[in-house]
Amino acid sequence: MWTKPQQLAPRGVGVDFPARVAVGEGGRSLLVFSCDRGGENPRWVRCARWRERNGTMRPLVTLAGSTDRNLDGIVEAVVSSRGVGTVVWLGTRGLELRRVSPSGRVGGGRILTEGRSDVSLVAGADGTVAVGWNSADGARARVIRAGGALGPVQVLPGTHVQALAPHPDGGYAVLTKILVPDAYENYEPVYSDLTVSRIDDRGSVRSSARVSETAGAGDTAVLPGGATVVVWWEKVGDRSVLTERRYPGALEGAYTTHARARTSLRGFAADLIPAPGGRVYLGWQVGVASMHVGVLPPAAGGKLRRTYIGSGSYYLTEEMHAARGRIVVFSPIQSEAGQHLEVWTWDGSGPVSRKRKLLVSHIDFADDDSSTTNRFVVASDGGHVAALTTTTGEVVYRD
Repeated sequence: MWTKPQQLAPRGVGVDFPARVAVGEGGRSLLVFSCDRGGENPRWVRCARWRERNGTMRPLVTLAGSTDRNLDGIVEAVVSSRGVGTVVWLGTRGLELRRVSPSGRVGGGRILTEGRSDVSLVAGADGTVAVGWNSADGARARVIRAGGALGPVQVLPGTHVQALAPHPDGGYAVLTKILVPDAYENYEPVYSDLTVSRIDDRGSVRSSARVSETAGAGDTAVLPGGATVVVWWEKVGDRSVLTERRYPGALEGAYTTHARARTSLRGFAADLIPAPGGRVYLGWQVGVASMHVGVLPPAAGGKLRRTYIGSGSYYLTEEMHAARGRIVVFSPIQSEAGQHLEVWTWDGSGPVSRKRKLLVSHIDFADDDSSTTNRFVVASDGGHVAALTTTTGEVVYRD
């Protein structure tokens, strides 16, 4: 069941966006947004607020005295396995880091890198958090220790970090790529030299393996037994092939490779979604907006249980998250009246649930309004899922 929408900020406190939500293993979540703390003139600061699993909202916390609103496009958050929130955003000095505890204590105030860059975060099994970003000199990663200490910046293969995944024994798998603009100047970028690397809990690169020289979209995950899985789209002749590769041990060692889908259409997204209990879902998109999902077999080469999810949005990106015992698919739908967020689920064997309208963003479609702007953000962990609007400041949960 989904909760009723809740407002991010207390009554009388203005809210500005973009915003982020991060969900912890126990269902406690961290909401990050910009807010007006009052006064005769608007005084916008970057704020955070914890939400307990029972719906109780903790007091508002100030993370920084300025939102740097002209640079607000990059902000990410994650909750570690020890329940501490990590927030990274683009400020005037570069990518800035804050840590916030459930009690409201704020620490950090450090600079990860001075450059402007995309950034991705993931929480590890040992209380650490891995940060990946793309710099002018290539892909980079850094591990934040459980106590808040920053590990050294590590140089990774390729130019861009594609995905980060925690290892159950500590450390992370990192998928990197070289992003090459096509003849239309990044209208449809071309990937190459997809590489998976293993970094330890200090961020040092321990091993790497080239996956493909001509890969498209891809993702990586580490199975409960320690095997590293990589999925990616690749052009083979006149068809797109969704390929799965498993490394049961060291990345430089033996591996198995299997084709999971073939299509004459172009393959878009390919996502691995770990769920509680060890199940891993594989979601993918082909053509304009044709969504599919399957359950990875425990053993390499096993049969993929799969189903057709349906057609989503042409312009906006669908997301898949794991709840208890099922996969949850989100699709933002654009209309002249604004956007709404549709959701439906699959339990791995039966029929797909009926679509449900979950949240609505009543923003009129304007000439200067990009139809590719997603006004919803979604996060999950430990079987708990949260979705919020970045325009009206409402959040809903599936616990």
